[in-house]
Amino acid sequence: MAGAPAQPALADDQPSPVGNDTRRADLLRQQAQANALAAINTPYPTVPVYGTTIDYYALSQQIARLAAYIQVLAQTSAPQYPASTGAFAGLAPGVDPLARFGPEGPNERTVRIVLEYQLLLAGNPRLRVGEVRREGEGIVADVVTAEGSLVESYAVDVATGVWTPVR
Repeated sequence: MAGAPAQPALADDQPSPVGNDTRRADLLRQQAQANALAAINTPYPTVPVYGTTIDYYALSQQIARLAAYIQVLAQTSAPQYPASTGAFAGLAPGVDPLARFGPEGPNERTVRIVLEYQLLLAGNPRLRVGEVRREGEGIVADVVTAEGSLVESYAVDVATGVWTPVR
């Protein structure tokens, strides 16, 4: 091709700190950039940053694709559940609250396990799970101190899996 810049050659005898696959990929990237420069006679809109270059056109295309993907995700209808309150509400929106209890659903054993896990995540070694009991259509679980003083009680709705503090 007349007027095209010289293609960089891959010298197999040169030692490389990176593997041959990485060197070959870099060479192909350089060749593609040289071919594009020869075809349109303008350089890519790149800016050197910390020893590398940023291709702003490719970055803008990736951002546009990501924005379209986020819009699709935002438009999908997720099941709506009543919002849990209190320290142990922590479910992401659209996640089935019953899913955290496993196939058995909320019962005294699974509520105790979930509450122990939440206390472990909270990182306070002075808190522990107290009494877990069934009351009516729900389950009530107590959080107590190491000495046994009541800190908080939570009611778990067996039908929905929603936690609410008992005042």
